[in-house]
Amino acid sequence: PEMKLAQVQCCSKSASQLAIVRALAMVELTAENYHNFIKDSPEMRQKMMQQIQYVTSKLAPLPFSVCVSDPLLEDTPIIGASKSFLALSGRDFREIIGKNCRLLLQGVPAEEISRSARKDSRNYCTTARLRNLASLPNMVLLQRNARKSGELFYNYIMLGALRGPGGRILVAGLQIDMGDKVEKITVADQAAAVDAHQENMRLVQKAVFGEMGPSSDSSAAYPGMAPAALPWADRAGVFEGAKELPLVAWPRSRAVMRNRGVTVLRRDGGELPRGATTMSLLPCKVHKDGSVSCAIRVEAVSPRWCTEIAEGAFLPFFGFTTQTPKDLDPDGLPEQIEFTGRSMCAGGKGEVFARAHDGNFKRKDPFANIPDSEIAKTKGTVAEDHAICVGDVMECIWRDGVVEIEVGGRSVMKVQDELIGKVPKERPVHALFDCAFAVCQATLLGWSVMDEEE
Repeated sequence: PEMKLAQVQCCSKSASQLAIVRALAMVELTAENYHNFIKDSPEMRQKMMQQIQYVTSKLAPLPFSVCVSDPLLEDTPIIGASKSFLALSGRDFREIIGKNCRLLLQGVPAEEISRSARKDSRNYCTTARLRNLASLPNMVLLQRNARKSGELFYNYIMLGALRGPGGRILVAGLQIDMGDKVEKITVADQAAAVDAHQENMRLVQKAVFGEMGPSSDSSAAYPGMAPAALPWADRAGVFEGAKELPLVAWPRSRAVMRNRGVTVLRRDGGELPRGATTMSLLPCKVHKDGSVSCAIRVEAVSPRWCTEIAEGAFLPFFGFTTQTPKDLDPDGLPEQIEFTGRSMCAGGKGEVFARAHDGNFKRKDPFANIPDSEIAKTKGTVAEDHAICVGDVMECIWRDGVVEIEVGGRSVMKVQDELIGKVPKERPVHALFDCAFAVCQATLLGWSVMDEEE
């Protein structure tokens, strides 16, 4: 059967939109995509077709390659694409609507397909189905793809979550043809592609759902604040005195934000041990003894990583910085928590790091040793008679020259060293947290909760 879009009213009679409708009207309901659009009623089919027509009409004019998929439908089918995507893939609307993006793998030799990229993209779409999702950072992938003609090329892909009304999430995939020789792709080429993708992702969001971000008032109230922090800025006052507080994450992080931004989930928590670094939107409260602290509640642990300290488990990393969300550029927090400028961090197997310099440390060679002049370090011990469990309340306390991590009020790590330094009095201190190792999901607790325990 054919989808008769003549029954669907168009919101515009422009020639370009009518051309899209005519193309979509020829989409055949094959066995592969039948369940995605028919469901059990003509009404559901009409709603699906309305969604396809709307999304495609918004994407078609964009001057770059993008397709949008619905993660809530089985097999995450494409529901819209730009004309540039059709040109990149060598296909028409009939051949892409209702199909999964892996259609770009047709004709690629099995040994040239990146399994890790495929797995990462599947995990991303699975994460996009989570309820109470506050934000999902963008992901970049390099995959060998093929056009319909069989011509092979390397595709530099960025996946991003488009936020719509009522928490609606669609997944956008941006593509850039990087040529047919992977050895010719330089670091500079990849950096330029990421920059282009970041800007284009904002254009896709605006085209499909509008800005759906902070109000214009927040930009005026927080001039210079990094864009990733602005969505929470409007609501900062709501959390004063709350039992749970918002964390801020940036698009290139592995931190997935849930529950209004108070809960962080590490994307790919079963594969990667670190990289979900977040910052508290509100500054820490200074306690009566002059110390500052932050506490999290463990919401989930990953079976991939050990939870028994005696058997080699690592603590997640906590930290403090005198940088604020406003200070950070669009790149946000660094890849590792200890690279944060003006910071002190602790965790793992008793490690403590301190960086006195302004600005985040940027490592050019991932295998080179980091000089102490950039990041000073020392080490203590962790109590081995402890296991990391769901429901644990873990608190990191910074006193002058001392950092301590407690679990349920019991000290499991305490280090005293001059490199830890004194708690700053002249600047506000923001908490840092890397949802790392066994802890794959955690909620930042409010300062008022710690006051009650105190």
